[in-house]
Amino acid sequence: MTDRPHRLIWSTVFLVVAIAVVFVRVAPFLAPGTLPARGDPSLPFPGSDLTPQFAPFTKIASDVLFKQGKIAFWNPFVLCGAPLFETPQAGVVSLATLLGGPLDYIAAVKISMVIHLVAGMIGVFIFGRRLGVRPLSAATGSLMFGLGGFLLDHFRIGHLNLIYATTIMPWVFLAFSQAQRSARVLSSSALVAGLLIAIQILEGGDTAVFYELFALALAIPVALALREPGIARRSLCIVAVIGAVAFVLSAFQLVPMAAYMRLTGRAGGISLAQALRPFHESQHRLPGVLALGLLGVGIAGSWHRARFIRMNVIWLGAIAVGSIAVAVSPAVFSALWHVVPGFSYQRVPERALVLMAVTGPVLVARGLETVSIFVGRVWKGFTLGSVIGVVVAGVGIEAWLRSAAMPPMASVSRELEANDAMQWVAAHANGARMHVAETSDRNWGTEHDTVPLGIEVIAGYTPSDHHDYLKGELDSPVRRTFLQATYQNPAVLWGMLDVRFLLSTIPRSLPGFRLATVAKPCPVEICQPRKSSGPYIYENMRCLPRAWTVTHAVVFVGSEAEANFQAALDVLVQPWFDPATLVVLQVQPGTPISAADLTFATDSSSSSMVPMWDDGALEKIRSLTTQIKGEVVTANPVVRPNANRIYITDAKPGWLVVSERIGLFPGWGARANGGEVTIERANGVLGAIHLRARSDVDLRYRPRGFCAGLVVLGLGTLLFAGWKIAFSAIGNRKT
Repeated sequence: MTDRPHRLIWSTVFLVVAIAVVFVRVAPFLAPGTLPARGDPSLPFPGSDLTPQFAPFTKIASDVLFKQGKIAFWNPFVLCGAPLFETPQAGVVSLATLLGGPLDYIAAVKISMVIHLVAGMIGVFIFGRRLGVRPLSAATGSLMFGLGGFLLDHFRIGHLNLIYATTIMPWVFLAFSQAQRSARVLSSSALVAGLLIAIQILEGGDTAVFYELFALALAIPVALALREPGIARRSLCIVAVIGAVAFVLSAFQLVPMAAYMRLTGRAGGISLAQALRPFHESQHRLPGVLALGLLGVGIAGSWHRARFIRMNVIWLGAIAVGSIAVAVSPAVFSALWHVVPGFSYQRVPERALVLMAVTGPVLVARGLETVSIFVGRVWKGFTLGSVIGVVVAGVGIEAWLRSAAMPPMASVSRELEANDAMQWVAAHANGARMHVAETSDRNWGTEHDTVPLGIEVIAGYTPSDHHDYLKGELDSPVRRTFLQATYQNPAVLWGMLDVRFLLSTIPRSLPGFRLATVAKPCPVEICQPRKSSGPYIYENMRCLPRAWTVTHAVVFVGSEAEANFQAALDVLVQPWFDPATLVVLQVQPGTPISAADLTFATDSSSSSMVPMWDDGALEKIRSLTTQIKGEVVTANPVVRPNANRIYITDAKPGWLVVSERIGLFPGWGARANGGEVTIERANGVLGAIHLRARSDVDLRYRPRGFCAGLVVLGLGTLLFAGWKIAFSAIGNRKT
């Protein structure tokens, strides 16, 4: 047997053993048909974001792709409709989405996580081998990666966006390292690194990708510190190429994401105080003592190695030390927050340890190799093997003991079957929406029940939403938002959102609601959170259809969208406001609105043409409503051919109000009888269209910037391909 096949066999054996150990650790997570238990404030364990957020994202994206033949641009199941494709963490274009066609969404999510985990372990192993590490040491590093506290803690929490990006990152660093050795800046390795980062972006890896790009750029000052200006210049060019390739390949989603984020509560980043707010996601944020010792040995022992190994190990060491400093030192995080673009969007400083999660295991492998060489000079044969075996076992045991236990798992089908309240709503909703009385913000959603049952809700579990609709965890506590305001007049305003049923854990007496039924209680051990199963179900007697026509309108005009919105809220919360007979429009100066009963300016930009908004103006609107009471709302049949389209037939003349947030997010377009019509923002967060005659209205959603992103993808791909072919031809001629 030659030396190379012998090493290949041992490499395979050691790597398979490492993967098997990690599989044993995550085995409870892999139980078929289960997702992490959602949790409840009354239960002793924290809930997982995988169940109410990432798994429903996957189901919606997969169903729309494989059953409707469309990309899931729009999510109709939460928040009166919400962008999905543009949500950075959603990962609409991901492995889980693709697996959701042949598999159910639960299996698709889990298998995608396992595939990424194994791929990450293999990446660490190969990177270690490229740095001169023997198979046993490389496999030990791979084991450290698979059992890493950061990675498994986010397995437990269910952050697919971090899991996917973390497990691809070893390959990005490996490709970058190989690109540094190539004679060409636009090498295959640089292109591969850019492609991998594009995949990370498409799979939702926002925070991890930010820190990863920061780590790649760190190679430049490291090379300068080691007096390698040539490598520093080369690294700068490679980073630029990788960034350009990543942007080009992900532009069709990255450009719409940027447009969407400008509308959310995180549009301008967050304050430093919010960013530094104590919040621990990992039980063991740093490696154990033995692992840290080997990591230090790996860095120190690289000084006398070959130039390529020394450069890479020092670079990885700088990344590891830097990630620890950012994660544990408020002073370091604060300094970067003030000087580094993009840091003002980062929260939970310990997420910087994603870099340690990747570089630490490679450095541990390098350290174990250094120990092996040193011990080998003293002992040989069985004694050497015993000593190294003890060290490897110690590292493995320490990693096992510090790795996160998997969360309690729950059968999805069992919960859905036991949740009589949700089953009853699904059977009686007839396309209308529902709401959970105990939900007034972004937290503790019930989408793990509602999405599989096809129920639409007006709240939901979301990282960030439009700052006018929903108060996020980072938003100002004093600013009024729409969902918050609806609690002042719930029957009318929830009815305007097509909410027919309300779930409640306690008996309630709300004007406009009647008790429809009391469902069979479901134990919180099965139905989580407790509020997801009622048992009290109330019917809203003021529920409006999904689309209706009114003939009276009040217009707020002003250049400041915030002033327009707050003025609209002033009207909506009045007890005399009736959306069945009056629509409140919010428009910019210069917008032609011919069919308006009253028009008010909300800033000085239009005050010379129309009266200013004040308390007296509110009385004028109230007076108007007394003249139009008694008019009957005209409903319009609504069909949703797919998630991104709404079709309304035989709409009557007047203002067609659609109970969907079509006026809130750019990207919605409307056609009436084949011609384009304008969507105006209405009733705070909805949309309305003025029709002069009976019309069939076709509403379609395509994110702003999607087509531009496709153009960038096409032209950029051609440019890089042409550049690559041209330089390859020149190189072949020289050869």
